[in-house]
Amino acid sequence: MAKPLEYNATLAERIDITDALTLFRVTPDQMPEKRPWFTPGQYCVLGMNNQDKPELGSVRRSMSIASAPEDAGPIEFYVRWVAKPESENPLTHLLWKLKNGDRMYMRAVAAGVFTVKDTIGDDDPRIRVMVAAGTGSAPFVSMVRSELRRNPAADLSKYVLLHGASYPADLGYREELAGMVATNKLKYWGSVSRYKDHPEWTGDKGRVESFFEPERLTDLEARLGLA
Repeated sequence: MAKPLEYNATLAERIDITDALTLFRVTPDQMPEKRPWFTPGQYCVLGMNNQDKPELGSVRRSMSIASAPEDAGPIEFYVRWVAKPESENPLTHLLWKLKNGDRMYMRAVAAGVFTVKDTIGDDDPRIRVMVAAGTGSAPFVSMVRSELRRNPAADLSKYVLLHGASYPADLGYREELAGMVATNKLKYWGSVSRYKDHPEWTGDKGRVESFFEPERLTDLEARLGLA
């Protein structure tokens, strides 16, 4: 059994996008002195003790940071409820019981190399095509947010975010990203796979990888100005 965690953070705010998608904004008791203390694309570890079933102990999981490193407030995480957990002690089932002001564990140390610097390199002039399904958009949101925190008028035209989800409501951050499209030239397209349940949906349809199918690739290249 995992050793009980000593809680060191507070859930400052939770925003339920749907029943199964939530933004958790967490404030550590002690923020790192170094600023910025993480790079967009990195993750932190969140954890909870199972109070209802103490015999199961604690559970910790790595979660991508959606905040910009320049933000001074709580750290934001975009989390999906795991409907069919492989573990008998899934973290999401414990997180979903939390309300604003509740205590939890957050290791305020960032890790990971899924960053622009560690992948393509900061000076690479090519278009940055970012492909995500579900909550996988979180690290990319952190990247474009960081650009705007440093320069609200930043030109984001080199960023392309393709985001896939089952339903329109599952396209988290869609309104914020649409604002970046209008103001900062971000290239963003959300695609819905279960569009037949939502006849009002007029955006892209299919799984996110379908953007790269041969019959659609020409259209994507045209949108990007490459055709």
